[in-house]
Amino acid sequence: MARSFQHPLEKVSTWRRLAIGVWGPPASPTAQGEREIDLSKTLPWLEEVSEKHGVKVTITHLFVAAVGRVLKKYPDYNVILRRNRPFKRETVDIFVQVAVKGSGGSADLSGVKVKGADTASVVDIANQIASRAKSIRSGDDKEIEQAKSSLRFIPPALAPIMMRAVSYLNYDIGLDMTKFGLKPDPFGSAMITNVGGFDIPQALVPLMPTSRVPFLFCLGQIHDRPRAVDGQVVVRPSLLLTGSFDHRLYDGYQIGHITKMADDIVSNPEQWDLL
Repeated sequence: MARSFQHPLEKVSTWRRLAIGVWGPPASPTAQGEREIDLSKTLPWLEEVSEKHGVKVTITHLFVAAVGRVLKKYPDYNVILRRNRPFKRETVDIFVQVAVKGSGGSADLSGVKVKGADTASVVDIANQIASRAKSIRSGDDKEIEQAKSSLRFIPPALAPIMMRAVSYLNYDIGLDMTKFGLKPDPFGSAMITNVGGFDIPQALVPLMPTSRVPFLFCLGQIHDRPRAVDGQVVVRPSLLLTGSFDHRLYDGYQIGHITKMADDIVSNPEQWDLL
């Protein structure tokens, strides 16, 4: 019987071309897990901050600030693997993925790197992301458009080789790739994506090898969930946080520090210096 998949898609998003070029068969050292976070104090705090400062501050912005503070407290966790050796990063920058809707139900994936997330307030983070996301979605972001243009000319058969070569030249050699639309360390110290807006309760998201990001947090949809509090079952707004970590750089000890502190900050934001 003839195969039924001999007609390639005519329209393939930029992200899909990139993903096909980056990943091969499963052989990943990724450690993944989940944590449920109580948002009963968080959501009123976010509303209060948004109203006071006149900018919409979301759970995503709060997580960026939380991860920034985690890496500030644990600088040895702010690392990058270069030539099979861990190196400390000099800055704490967090990459936030942004969905770009197209026509006919299509979508692409892009992102914003929030610089100085270890000291930036949640309001500054919200403004950074809102401004950059707006230009990305409108097609006015020159860096993103230049990078997309470069990717369109990579033949599918050469995509895996090209993506790994670019990663090697950019990170291991330190070659200036700006003329190809690639800034130095474009993805930063960690990555955050939010699938809650797509009505997804939770998701385990893979690390992108060529990004050299050592860990990623995925925020699920916020739901009312039963919780045990002081021996009683109560219903609280909660979020299922999942994490993907490069097991070459972190084990359970470090992952525990990162996830517990992030949980503490997000569930009790008023107790931290975030404004």
